[in-house]
Amino acid sequence: MVSSIFSSKSAAHRERVRGLTVGLIARAAVFLPLVILLVLVNYIVDPAAIFTSDDTMRDIASRLLRNENVAILSDHNDRLLQKFYIEGLTERNEVVVFGSSRSHQIGERLFPGRTFHNNSVMASTLGDYIGLLELYREKGLLPRTVVLGVDPWIFNEHNHVETWRTLDIYTYNFFSFVGLYAGSPASSLLNDINTRVFKIYKYSQLLSISYFQSALQRLRSLARDDHKGSLLRVRYYPTGRTDLDADVELSDGSMLASRSSRMRENDEILRNVKAAFILGHFARQAFSRRDPKLTHEFEVFVKYLLREKIQVVIWLAPYHPYAYDILSASDKYSVINEVENYVRDFADGNGIPVIGSYGPKACGMTESDFSDAIHLKRESVNKMFASDLGGAGSGTARLG
Repeated sequence: MVSSIFSSKSAAHRERVRGLTVGLIARAAVFLPLVILLVLVNYIVDPAAIFTSDDTMRDIASRLLRNENVAILSDHNDRLLQKFYIEGLTERNEVVVFGSSRSHQIGERLFPGRTFHNNSVMASTLGDYIGLLELYREKGLLPRTVVLGVDPWIFNEHNHVETWRTLDIYTYNFFSFVGLYAGSPASSLLNDINTRVFKIYKYSQLLSISYFQSALQRLRSLARDDHKGSLLRVRYYPTGRTDLDADVELSDGSMLASRSSRMRENDEILRNVKAAFILGHFARQAFSRRDPKLTHEFEVFVKYLLREKIQVVIWLAPYHPYAYDILSASDKYSVINEVENYVRDFADGNGIPVIGSYGPKACGMTESDFSDAIHLKRESVNKMFASDLGGAGSGTARLG
């Protein structure tokens, strides 16, 4: 009798477990197609180009090395592009630029008679500058002059930029070469840990809703695009034209903005600047103090350049007047004032010329000189360099 009771209870329990299992499987079956769709769209569209084929970036680099301009109609892994470009060099670039998109308008015409390349990358970090310099060093082709675009967020420990990890092996190679962190028990693990962190970040984007939303935005832009091509990821083509409604990476590495962005009226730009604050586009500038570790790494990096007799020119790209008034007055962002003061003091103490200022009025820029909240028009960059460093092209820097 007892055994039959236990048997019936066991059977009932098994039935409940089976029912729950079937229910879970049924629910999973409903959501599985959505998960598969999410993964496929994020991987195939790849709006931030983190799954980009090496061959794609290698081909664009080879075109730049052949002095071709390339229209790029989608986001791409510009760190990988710069890596392949430097690896393909056979002769020294006398002048190079390390910076973010805020430095991408600096072109070779500002340094006549000298070989030049702009190695700027989107949302650059200090790790990017160091990794790119290390690539040149390992190639045995250190430049004679480095124009260093110093954005405030390179001193922000929490700048939320992970893409620099594309170059992290070279960043840590440089640290090892100069003896930074030598003797630390964890120093030998830094490279491996950071590489693993980037891989986790990279593949987590396959299940990211925000990445999916970015992919949908990309698909909408494709529907309006006259150059759809055969691939959704990185679409590009060589061009000799400068009037395209697409960003053109010139053979000198500088970027010619799309026609539509160059033609914006001041009222439209101001609306975009105001929207940038609402949308949180200034998050990288929102920090309370310079990180001591990043500050030390910056000084080690720059002093290494100086020891190697490499001329350093610091570029402080200004912000749109409306944006700067908010950034400089707000407790949330006003660290940019302290960063500029620190950079100027450091530059003065080491004989380094400085071009520009985060404040547009200090360098004679008005709202008409900007294409958006943080980017100067190309002709305005040319005007600033021509007036502030008239002698930099010949190697004799002169501040205005």
